[in-house]
Amino acid sequence: MKYVNPLSLFEECLKISKEKVPGRKKWAQLLGLDLNDKYVSLSASCHQNWTSESINPLFRDKETIDSIAIKLRSLISRYKLHCVVVGYPCSIKNENPYGEQVKIFINDLHNTGTLEGLKYTYWDKRFASKVCV
Repeated sequence: MKYVNPLSLFEECLKISKEKVPGRKKWAQLLGLDLNDKYVSLSASCHQNWTSESINPLFRDKETIDSIAIKLRSLISRYKLHCVVVGYPCSIKNENPYGEQVKIFINDLHNTGTLEGLKYTYWDKRFASKVCV
């Protein structure tokens, strides 16, 4: 896995989206990943990256980091996703110990070697859309 800053990743997605490749959808689609105490929430962006579709969560207490990495690789192949956007818990005072847990989780995913070459970035969770139920 390779970290790329959000602006560079956005520019790369735009560049890929302009290329015409047979068999590929028009846009470089994204996988959203949000970490909680009990599970990893996942979503795949639509073809134009305007909205996303929820994917069944992965339960952290029932799966090893290796099995989570294998499932992520499978989802990336199935949905033809370009990169991962990881929700990062930011606060105004930059005092958030949960942010360290997110970084440790991503580092553990990287260390499995299963997601080699996959690009990812962090995105401030305060800017994510909220679902009202």
